[in-house]
Amino acid sequence: MAIPDVPIYHTYTDLGITRFDATTGTDKYLITYKDSDFESSLADKKSMLQSGAANAQIPDYKIVATRQFALGGHPGIEIIYEPIIPGLPSAISRLMIVGNRNFTIIAFAPLDYIQFFLTSFQPYF
Repeated sequence: MAIPDVPIYHTYTDLGITRFDATTGTDKYLITYKDSDFESSLADKKSMLQSGAANAQIPDYKIVATRQFALGGHPGIEIIYEPIIPGLPSAISRLMIVGNRNFTIIAFAPLDYIQFFLTSFQPYF
């Protein structure tokens, strides 16, 4: 398995978004987060995640499945994409809300690489 390059850090101050991305050949891994001004209830977080998943279109990919999950008690939703154009890598994204921070994690790579990347995110206590 190839190790991605050192992540590149981007800050979009006007949007309040921070992004890290790393690439290795055609594989790409992205993590973004944005803080909200308040912490929502669990029900509101789940509703926001559902809304985010409904709008999580990626050019040249179609959504084929979604599933809810929790990581360390924090709600999330996973979105599995299928490439429309032959030769594009697989893609999976996860949306999570931890406290008042909204995370988006996206990986474009072979499925076993994506799973390895996603399982690296574990709760830290």
